Amino acid sequence: MIHLSVTPQPLFQINKYLIRFYCDNDDQSHRLELYNLVEDIGESNNLSDEQPDLVRELNALIDQFLAQSGAVIPAPNPSYGGSSRSNSREHNDIK
Repeated sequence: MIHLSVTPQPLFQINKYLIRFYCDNDDQSHRLELYNLVEDIGESNNLSDEQPDLVRELNALIDQFLAQSGAVIPAPNPSYGGSSRSNSREHNDIK
């Protein structure tokens, strides 16, 4: 089975850490997930709650890179009325 996400998920690897950036909350806020690829190659243990200082540090590096590269960053849409899906983080399954 292949899982396809319904939203883009930029990710960055910095040394042994992988940080995923999601913009899929109904309130248009973002969330970050952090994984230690040396100890968790399958990305099954999200460390973001356990290591908030590291998440902030890596997120600052990402922000700096995006600013320097001139990347276009999506802005919240004040007209957005929320997801019509029952679960905005739901995945489509392809068998």
